[in-house]
Amino acid sequence: MSITTHSLAEISARHLGIQLVGALALVLLTIFLLKILLQRSRCLIRRQPTSLTVIETLMLGPRERLIIVQVDTQQILLGVNPQGITHLVTLPEPIVTTESNQPPSEPHRFSQTLAQFCAGKFVR
Repeated sequence: MSITTHSLAEISARHLGIQLVGALALVLLTIFLLKILLQRSRCLIRRQPTSLTVIETLMLGPRERLIIVQVDTQQILLGVNPQGITHLVTLPEPIVTTESNQPPSEPHRFSQTLAQFCAGKFVR
């Protein structure tokens, strides 16, 4: 039984197709593994303590708001809209917020739990 040129071309085309699918699978697997690695490495990146804190936010419209930001000991009133952020005034005296105006402490607890989880010290 002899192998014809036609069957050699078929075998070569199949071999090329298998190589192509294999290479594509390898590239997709590499991308997937890199994505997982980057997601896990975010836990390794520690944020430096910052002296910037949002004290209070007031919504003026669907896309406009006023924000009081504390930078070290100064408080700054900013206007935020889709076109940008505008410094309105530096407050002469810091505004003391009452307990009812402060957001609940749940985000702080969550951030502590997340930091413990990333450090491998998660306790329920």
